[in-house]
Amino acid sequence: MSETFDLDVVFDCADPDRVARFWLAALPGYDFPHGPPDGFATWQEWADANGVPEDQRNLARTLVDRTGHRPTIFFNRVPEPKAGKNRLHLDIKVARA
Repeated sequence: MSETFDLDVVFDCADPDRVARFWLAALPGYDFPHGPPDGFATWQEWADANGVPEDQRNLARTLVDRTGHRPTIFFNRVPEPKAGKNRLHLDIKVARA
């Protein structure tokens, strides 16, 4: 039986792809929700074929927990620069073998 969350985590940032890839590496079990559409090797290839402007290709990213037990994490591009300390952080417990 799969659990669902009523909680999502949302980061406002200047570079959603870069920040999402950092958290993808830091959080085992998270992944992008799906790959590019059939017939395309990458999302870049799909965007090129569909005329998506370069400045519209990094507006947001999403990471999902493949087990469905942890919240979905969203990264949204915002135009204003960060001013001061981040308003959100996640603490990660790392087990040592």
